Amino acid sequence: MEGAERQSRRSLWRGAGIGLAILACSHAVAAGEGALPAIAAIGHFYVAGREAPHGAPGARIETGQVYVHYVRLARPRLLVPLLLIPGGSLSGAAYETTPDGRPGWQSDFLAAGYSVLVADSGQTGRTPPAPLAAGAAPPAIRDKAFLWETFRIGPPGSWRTDPGARRPYPSGRFPLAGFDAFARQVFPRYRPPLDEEVARTAALYDRACPCVVVAHSAAGPIAERAALLRPDRVAALVLVEPSGGIALSRDQAARLRGIPHLYLWGDHVDQDAGWRDQYAGAARDFAMLRTAGNASSTWIDLPRQGVVGNSHMLMMDDNSRAVAGRIARWIARQRIDRPR
Repeated sequence: MEGAERQSRRSLWRGAGIGLAILACSHAVAAGEGALPAIAAIGHFYVAGREAPHGAPGARIETGQVYVHYVRLARPRLLVPLLLIPGGSLSGAAYETTPDGRPGWQSDFLAAGYSVLVADSGQTGRTPPAPLAAGAAPPAIRDKAFLWETFRIGPPGSWRTDPGARRPYPSGRFPLAGFDAFARQVFPRYRPPLDEEVARTAALYDRACPCVVVAHSAAGPIAERAALLRPDRVAALVLVEPSGGIALSRDQAARLRGIPHLYLWGDHVDQDAGWRDQYAGAARDFAMLRTAGNASSTWIDLPRQGVVGNSHMLMMDDNSRAVAGRIARWIARQRIDRPR
């Protein structure tokens, strides 16, 4: 039975290299960083979604869907692609280009030889917002002060409307000249029921994977919960500053034993009580995974490795390419093309 399961998973991963497609990032070439590998296909698709009544009697709409853009390489180094999922209030634009105009992680991973899919998180980017249910709270608006301080560009209390009066972290790596450009891509923060978010992500895995999932911030715990529902669709899980853990039980951790995990953290987490709690929650899940025998799971605290100054937006910081390189090297060490 175990051999059949391994063969099934291997077939799924090979099939992904044929059926999945993927977004050309020509600005990487324009920036003088060398040609990208040959691209086989570029496109998009929507997953999940359902028909629902709206407005006048008999009127129907589609709601709850997720937009995914893909770039599939002709000869990828890995049979399975990378699926990049942004955090709350953010769209896939967070991975495409940095706010100061440098190639983003999408380009970096393509240049490293990986096919890449980029999703728009619920109700952002090209994923349409759903009509608010009766009695539902309106979405939260994340203003510039929130982005500056909560995303750790500057310490608590450092935001000022006057750009010259703002106090970034002295060692900070976020490109300050691109802060306004970053703020322009932030959407209202909708909070649908947790089970709906997990179901959408599981549907995304069904269509886009098997794959290596890279999930940022609030997408991290959602991606983990969806992996519990679809463990055969996730080849590895990279959690970039996840918004806490999900309090994994022993049984749940055992179910995820075959999925290598990478937890990746930037700097100044200890300066904010909320981030300290989320860091601790993720650490508890990591410990549970290791206890369950997930020896491939890795915890990278960049400051402890001598890399200081990263904000919550590691894919936008001035060393974003080097951070992507760390992720790519970790993926390569997992030998994901080998059956389990």
